[in-house]
Amino acid sequence: MLLRVTTAALAVGLLAGCAGTSGEEPTASASPEASATTPATTTPTASAEPTATPSGSPSAGDVPTNGPVAITAPTPGATVPGPQVDVTGTGTAFEGTLLWEIVSVDTGAVGAQDFTTGGANGEVGPFAFSATVPAGTWTLHVWEPGMGEGDAAEGRRNEATVTFTVS
Repeated sequence: MLLRVTTAALAVGLLAGCAGTSGEEPTASASPEASATTPATTTPTASAEPTATPSGSPSAGDVPTNGPVAITAPTPGATVPGPQVDVTGTGTAFEGTLLWEIVSVDTGAVGAQDFTTGGANGEVGPFAFSATVPAGTWTLHVWEPGMGEGDAAEGRRNEATVTFTVS
């Protein structure tokens, strides 16, 4: 609303300054209206109208969180030829770094682990990597690491999992 009032006042002032046809320079007036040389002064007032927040910018009081992680391949319950497993998905994390591990359903042993990069700082982007694991049933975990001292401080944020079988 403040922007509309200021813009309207500025337009009126500019039109008033252009009204003369003699080619003379407009002069500043004592009027509170805006002109080309005198900006409008307004006092902000509380408004019941909602204010827009630019996309990607948290409004006051919001806690910024990154979007969820999604695994698109392998799909849940899929049987994939091994030992190489191709993984794809989307996610976001601080500086784009997502962690992942593949854990045996039968033994709980970690078969492979590393990191990949996706979108950064709230912007969701694709990720892809390949892992080598032997035949068996596995659960893939992909997550955004916590930003506290040692990633265990905040644990796994926005974790996505999928269980699949390597033949």
